[in-house]
Amino acid sequence: MASTVTVNVHGLTLRVKAGFYDRFWRSVEDGTWEKETFSAFDHLVEPDSIVLDIGASVGALTLYAAGVARKVYSFEPDPVNYNELVSNVSLNPSLADSIVCSPQALAPKSRRNHLRASRFFGDSSASLMPRSGEVGEPVLVDCLRYADLLQSYSIDPRELSLVKIDIEGGEFWLIPDMASLLRAQPVSLHLSLHGPYLARYYLRKLLRHQYLCRLVVKAEALTSVPFFTALFVRPLVRRRIRKLFAAVDHYHYCYDGGGAQPDRHEMLKSACDKATTIILTNQPWGSSTRQAG
Repeated sequence: MASTVTVNVHGLTLRVKAGFYDRFWRSVEDGTWEKETFSAFDHLVEPDSIVLDIGASVGALTLYAAGVARKVYSFEPDPVNYNELVSNVSLNPSLADSIVCSPQALAPKSRRNHLRASRFFGDSSASLMPRSGEVGEPVLVDCLRYADLLQSYSIDPRELSLVKIDIEGGEFWLIPDMASLLRAQPVSLHLSLHGPYLARYYLRKLLRHQYLCRLVVKAEALTSVPFFTALFVRPLVRRRIRKLFAAVDHYHYCYDGGGAQPDRHEMLKSACDKATTIILTNQPWGSSTRQAG
């Protein structure tokens, strides 16, 4: 039987599987891992509601949300992380009945697709989006569209208080596909944007071969002149990110991970250059019934 450890996750005591992820759980416990995300969950997750955790990794946010929400649907296609997620959920029986785990990925089409890791599965880099610099072989995973997810799990979108999406670049295709349903029934989104992964996707798409990608990356690093990236890659990245922002322009409020309202032009620029978190909602920050109570 695998050994376990006890961790305190922002006031919630959990039992989790010991081993490879010990350092990660220590960072969760000491507040150095995504402290702002837990704060956002405090603001956005409503009692007696449903939460979707898309890209759940090993379950820290899934378990935290289950301490409040009526039901949490947790999706993690990385086979290593998924096994860890299921183990961690089962170690917390008081929360487990509120959690449904699935190895499916969310995507614009419901079909099987290749999932790839930058280095190895379990390193929290797995994506449906092929990128330059990847090593190892992809695995086939089952994918679901957002509309099919709601139907398959009999979820009424009016009962959703939060959809958290952290899928390593796949969001740039998923969100536009969700747009019509989000307009018809808005739900608060906690969305991680991976602009650097998007740049790696277009670099691989343009050059086709990994060794050519490595040559360009090395040449740009040595000369400090990102000529190819600036001329060919960055315009494609900006266009794709703008398409995502256009798909969610009906939301009344857009916050950064800490609850501040950034300038949208600056936010777009930031999303091109680094991993960025945005929160899209129709409720003012701090107005949830949970916070009010």
